[in-house]
Amino acid sequence: VPGPYSYFSGFDVVGVQHLLQKEMASAALVAAAASTLSASESSDVYVALGLLSAAGAAEKSNAAQYRARRTKLRQDAQRFECFSRTRQCALRFVLAGARTRSNAPVLAEAHREAAEHGDMLLINTTEGRFTCSRKYLLWLQQAPALFPSAEYIGIGDDDIYIQLDHFVADLRSIRKDPQASRHIFWG
Repeated sequence: VPGPYSYFSGFDVVGVQHLLQKEMASAALVAAAASTLSASESSDVYVALGLLSAAGAAEKSNAAQYRARRTKLRQDAQRFECFSRTRQCALRFVLAGARTRSNAPVLAEAHREAAEHGDMLLINTTEGRFTCSRKYLLWLQQAPALFPSAEYIGIGDDDIYIQLDHFVADLRSIRKDPQASRHIFWG
């Protein structure tokens, strides 16, 4: 994906452009909750983190457990200056948003949560062991448009703990190093 930003994730993003185009053709965005950042605030975002989550039951967790994870991450993020005050770090939860007969109630709840918090991206794919990579790819496709000033685009899961201020400081120190690579693998 071309752009002035660096990626860090659990896989190599080289060569995914063709996959992104293919996925975007078959799995367009269903809904993106309105951003809680104004245009001026979004221009200050240095790191945009997409945190993969789920609306409903998957192999080991249910809807309440996923919502509890997102709630905990929102609460924890408020303690960090780069998120709550300076808005240098933005978090977005990335969920499969394709409606099926079995997920309609939990998906409706996810849409209410998205409207309430403005930090969720619902994409047109279903949850499943072999479709999870779509969420990664679509986040990498959409993040630069959502956060044009972000120098770093990141991916994680909703069960992580990250010290956001320390994380942003580390990325800034790496950026200052003239020997550092433009692409960073972190974690």
